[in-house]
Amino acid sequence: MVVRTCSGSLHIYKCTTASRLVARGTSLDISIMKHAVSQKPRALFGYALLFVFALLVLGLPLAAHHSVAAEFDTHRQIKITGTLRRVEWGNPHTLIFVDVKEASAGKTTSWALELPSRNVLERMGWSREPFKAGIIVTVDGYPAKDGSAKEHPLDVISSDGRVLYRESSSN
Repeated sequence: MVVRTCSGSLHIYKCTTASRLVARGTSLDISIMKHAVSQKPRALFGYALLFVFALLVLGLPLAAHHSVAAEFDTHRQIKITGTLRRVEWGNPHTLIFVDVKEASAGKTTSWALELPSRNVLERMGWSREPFKAGIIVTVDGYPAKDGSAKEHPLDVISSDGRVLYRESSSN
């Protein structure tokens, strides 16, 4: 590209062989100008890459969220009783693990109970305090559609009758 001035007016010519700026009889190399022009596609690529990265990072929580009916059979309810082994108090879900002994098979199955996130539970007034490892709990809830040992609890009640968790109608 050549930029020329003739009697005060500025003219821009496309030229494949010349890359000089001619102004008032002085010839200057315009490699700086070429560099500036070549940076535009790189900058656009950088912005596009940043945009895609932002979509991925911001989209992860949206992809992680699902309805109860997507993973659990909301047309059936099951009741399990077992020993609370541990609680993973976190996001996007709080998980409670209950070891259930099957009388007929004589084996123990670890059930994962999927509660709302820690933030939602805290806003509802729940805390970690009632969920102590080793207590006996009875859980009524929806079983996993895939037949795995997962449940979406509606009620978690301790052996002494305390309600540790009850799903409200707003969840």
